[in-house]
Amino acid sequence: MKIESERQALAYATINREPAKGIPTAQMNIMEHSVIDRLAGMPVGSYVKNPDEVYLKMQREIGVSLYGQHLTTNPLSMDTTGFLGHIGNTTGAQKIYAGTMLIESPEDAAEHMEKHVIPGYVSAIEHFQEDAIVTQTANNEINLQKILGPEILKTGHGVFSFPTFSYGTYGYEYYFGAYALYPEVFDRLFTLQGDYAYLYNKAVVKGFIQAERPLFSLLDHDMADGRGVLVNPKTLERAWVPAFIKSMQPAVEAGFTLVALRRQP
Repeated sequence: MKIESERQALAYATINREPAKGIPTAQMNIMEHSVIDRLAGMPVGSYVKNPDEVYLKMQREIGVSLYGQHLTTNPLSMDTTGFLGHIGNTTGAQKIYAGTMLIESPEDAAEHMEKHVIPGYVSAIEHFQEDAIVTQTANNEINLQKILGPEILKTGHGVFSFPTFSYGTYGYEYYFGAYALYPEVFDRLFTLQGDYAYLYNKAVVKGFIQAERPLFSLLDHDMADGRGVLVNPKTLERAWVPAFIKSMQPAVEAGFTLVALRRQP
């Protein structure tokens, strides 16, 4: 791939475990608008008026050399009084819908998975179109690198698929209630997620190679808190772990460096 600056070269060498002088700095997602403005060297209020430009200017000014997740508008979810979060399935919604189906119990969650989600994965696997994912991945990485400019190296973040917890769809109570009551449903779902992810990730790898991007990505999914995994880890060994291993096989075989994020409580 083409390296356009010393800052990019430092990040690229580090990813590839080559000798380098210095330590590359990854992006920082600062939420306080006035701090973003100050670090970007812009007047107060600039970020809210032009979030994309000012956010990226801030990243360049603080010396960021490695950038994965595009979060230019994320701080707009905050103001000076705190988080402006919406009411959702995990944040106080009075009624939970999965599509058009009202979810009022773990049984409802399991039923929705069996009737809609599992058949959806079966169909997605049967009709998978690799070329479309290759092109989409390559174009996305190329375009974001152009936006970042020559000083910052665009790397992967959340580009690979693997089995995940769907508490955002059903809410914590109903999702994990169903997880405890209907293990056979979840094992089937995790296995299908792994089968689909294997196909999807093969295409993502080809997209990165086509776009001549560094073989590096963060893996990001909130399935634990400061106390540990949200379910008994032993239960994941039946289907989730084998499905995850299958999911990541294309990236591992291609030589990607994969880093799992760990969030502090």
